[in-house]
Amino acid sequence: MAVLAEAEETKDRRRHLVAIAVTVAVLVLLAALGVPSILDRGGRPEATRTQGPTSQPSASASAGSGGSVSDRLVAPALAVVFNPRDDNMLAAGGEDRVVRLWDVRKREVAAELRGYGGDVYHLAFSPDGRYLAVAGEVADVWLWDVRRRQRVAALKHPTDRGWAGVSDVAFSPDGKTLATVGADSRIRLWDVGTRRQKGGPLTGYPYYADRLSWSPDGTRLAFRDMLAPDDGVVIWDPVNRRQISQIKPPRTNSNALAFSPKAALIAIPVEVPSGGTVAQSVPETQLWDSAKGRKVASLRGSGGPVQFSADGRLLATGYRGLRVWDVSTRQLVADPMPIEKHVEEIAQDLAFSPDGKTLAVARKTEVRLVDVGAMTAAR
Repeated sequence: MAVLAEAEETKDRRRHLVAIAVTVAVLVLLAALGVPSILDRGGRPEATRTQGPTSQPSASASAGSGGSVSDRLVAPALAVVFNPRDDNMLAAGGEDRVVRLWDVRKREVAAELRGYGGDVYHLAFSPDGRYLAVAGEVADVWLWDVRRRQRVAALKHPTDRGWAGVSDVAFSPDGKTLATVGADSRIRLWDVGTRRQKGGPLTGYPYYADRLSWSPDGTRLAFRDMLAPDDGVVIWDPVNRRQISQIKPPRTNSNALAFSPKAALIAIPVEVPSGGTVAQSVPETQLWDSAKGRKVASLRGSGGPVQFSADGRLLATGYRGLRVWDVSTRQLVADPMPIEKHVEEIAQDLAFSPDGKTLAVARKTEVRLVDVGAMTAAR
């Protein structure tokens, strides 16, 4: 486990080094121009340390190649999720350790959830919209009561060789169970009502688990088995605590994994070798029948993160440009945000609104709101 945790820690450090290098370059340029520094002593934007809502959305909008217009909500964003019971509430969190609840119609911050001790990498609303789980680079998973704007629990996880982060969080479809993956790569199941762990961690898979997704009926839990010889996806029975099956695509992408909310399909971002070497691989998202364990489609040219709309009709993919696909026809619906110079920054996370009309795209320093309803109506 020490080697596995060390590999994960190295991956995270490399990701942060890119951000640090960009920040240093910007500061050098600003200093040369005589512009005062925008960073405080803690290396965080000063605006995030003032009281009340601090980040205002930009009034600017941009048109994509698909003919859509996307608004920018300017604030750190590595994770985004819509409240499943409220198309108007979007939660976003990132590198300033603040989780913002956005009023989508007004393009304003309605509330800020503060106090989390690290960068926010993962967010999940309970199906009834009451609770918001917050996870990232510290060991505790914070559980917030959204209506009361209060933290109701800090679910403890172990650390491993200095890494204390949580790799993912996911509520079961009935909202009674929260699945988490800690630094020790073990999956834990929590009773949402009592905030207590249901038995011990799941065991029996040999490698490093991350990325979680529940089947629509809650009887299966999928996770990526990272660092396995074939780097596959495991389907688990969380009640009987046993493996049901394993899917082995060519080479999974580390960004995401998603069950369709209305079918047995599971979307798996992969890297397909090109020219005979992994170094020349190209991204695609594969759709697998999780019950039969067979691939049913390949959506070429775009990988993770991935997100299904609530009705299961659309699938958004966010690597190598944002794309929206029709799941039944496997056809591209829209390409609202084409490939940019730094393709790895195009999307950190994706979230459909409950009505499927809006797609939120976390882009590290902002959230883009894409009008998916307009795009699909035009077809």
